Amino acid sequence: MIKQIFRSETMKIRRSFILWMHIFSAIVFPVLLGAYYGNRYPTVNLTQVVINYYEFLSILTPIAVSIVICVIFDREQKAGNFKNVLSLPDSKVAIIQSQILYYWSLYALVVLGSTGIYYILLKFMFGLPMPSFFSIILTSIVFTLLAYVYYELAYLVIGLWGNGSGLILGFFGSLLSILSLTVLVDKAWAFIPWSWQIRLIGFWQPGVLQNTHMMFWYGSKYAVSVVLTMLMIIISSIYYKNWTGRRN
Repeated sequence: MIKQIFRSETMKIRRSFILWMHIFSAIVFPVLLGAYYGNRYPTVNLTQVVINYYEFLSILTPIAVSIVICVIFDREQKAGNFKNVLSLPDSKVAIIQSQILYYWSLYALVVLGSTGIYYILLKFMFGLPMPSFFSIILTSIVFTLLAYVYYELAYLVIGLWGNGSGLILGFFGSLLSILSLTVLVDKAWAFIPWSWQIRLIGFWQPGVLQNTHMMFWYGSKYAVSVVLTMLMIIISSIYYKNWTGRRN
């Protein structure tokens, strides 16, 4: 099932807005940001160069995910009012969850590719003494995993209330991500999905990786994100099991 859905979705996005949006994001974003910080070195802090990269990604991701899912829903509706999903009632959940996995995988490729371009540009073209590539790519892997819940939420909200609600969700998520940089959500960020990515930069703060107590504290917070993501997958699957089409 997953292999078939992946092949089908790959055919659908050829020469589409979704494909070009992902390619554009993977190349242009790291090049522009890398050129900006590369030209400012050595007046910029190297740790801040890494932190700011993930901050920008964290803020842009919620709205970008919502836009992508809105386009997918529009495409499926225009192609036959979701006949590809509704014609196989016993496989609806599997099809939808496979679609979510596919588009999240595209996002993961964008983030990992963007990270590689950003690192290579700063280290080899501008000569910045960057932190280890392993630590940065590991951060990006965790970063992409934390975005999975965005896709589940966007699919659920758009399926329930339409594209307008999905876009509102995306803007709301980006706003919450910005607010998560402040002390306003210090006590609650572990329970706010849009805080998870941007709070990941805490591991890059000076002294955190060398402090066992701080590492354990952060780890315990992110254990909550795993539980909430699994819960969101279950809720979404239950809803789509009896789904009969999107409300306009």
